[in-house]
Amino acid sequence: MTSYKITFKCYLVIVTVVAFSFYCGFILSKDNRFQIAKYLPKFTQIRGILQKLDSLENYIKKQRFQVSGQFKDFSAKLSQFVLDRNTKPKEPMKTQEEPWRKSNKTGMILFTTWIDVAEKDIVHRNVFRTWRKWLPLIKPLFFYINASTGNRLKKEGWLVRPVPKTGCGDSNMPIMRDMFLDAVTNYKSVLYGYANGDITFDNGIQKAIDHLVESTVVQEKPVLILVRRTNVDFSNSPELDENSNITEMYNKGKAVMDGSSDGFFTNKLFPWEYVPNAVVGRIGIGMWLVSYARAMNVTVIDITKTVRAIHMTTKSGNLESNFKKNVRCNHVIYGQLNIVPSSWGCGHILCAVMEVIVDEHGKTVMIRKSPKNMEKKCSNCYMDLKKILP
Repeated sequence: MTSYKITFKCYLVIVTVVAFSFYCGFILSKDNRFQIAKYLPKFTQIRGILQKLDSLENYIKKQRFQVSGQFKDFSAKLSQFVLDRNTKPKEPMKTQEEPWRKSNKTGMILFTTWIDVAEKDIVHRNVFRTWRKWLPLIKPLFFYINASTGNRLKKEGWLVRPVPKTGCGDSNMPIMRDMFLDAVTNYKSVLYGYANGDITFDNGIQKAIDHLVESTVVQEKPVLILVRRTNVDFSNSPELDENSNITEMYNKGKAVMDGSSDGFFTNKLFPWEYVPNAVVGRIGIGMWLVSYARAMNVTVIDITKTVRAIHMTTKSGNLESNFKKNVRCNHVIYGQLNIVPSSWGCGHILCAVMEVIVDEHGKTVMIRKSPKNMEKKCSNCYMDLKKILP
């Protein structure tokens, strides 16, 4: 198409020069009728050339429109091909003769961390009582800063490890990347997940993980699995145990609708090694992580429709992270490395390309979202990763 434009411009320049030359000749000899008669045929020839150039220009425009349409169709087909390749299993989902939750296999190492605070004491006890009820499919792991807290949870049947690395200045908050890498190194599992120390789940998490660990997508591709919380008032400090009805509490709570995620589960293929020193317990990690995953061609899966996650809200409220020391330390890191996503909307949980649902037969299944149902904020996303990739 570029060669057409160059050729057309060359013709136009030549014709303009010739026409101008003839015109100048005509002016210089305007008193000479014989000269006028001599140049008239040349003007006729120029007119014919210009008509041909007009026809050529129209032809080029028509061809350009056709080629543009072909490229548009090709682009759409290429996008669909990439989406299929990264989300569609290569073979039908395997039928399980024996669910993982009825075996001794570990499907996920689910870990958390916290600093002991009197206000959160009941909430933390609720977490270490409820998380262990999904053993052995889901094994709870605690990364401790204080060894006495680690010893207490170890007696409760949890796995425990020291926090491998901290960041965010003198706040000394655990770095998410290093906790994931430490868990992968020290424990054999299909999935590894993090949730805050004031969040627990209903038994839907068992069914979702039981299904996911057998899926071809999880076994063969890097994945990021997300869940969104519902805020439930725990200011009166109700105690939970393995028989507590989480679903009932969930139904009385208030769902978070800002697009953020509150559980992050990945497999060993997830590119954690390139994630910067972002810490848990400070704002800005969730949506950045989802944006990063999408930029790295990771399959993002939403399990919110099958897993009820409740955030046990204490008197500090639902936005307590906004009032912590060095509250924006994660954002400072993103700015220094120039890895801020083109839009924070690109990190919304609604941008997940797949979701786990319960179908009309009551079976837990994973489906691929239709691109038509994706929000506009999920498109045209970009993140410059040159400074963190090798």
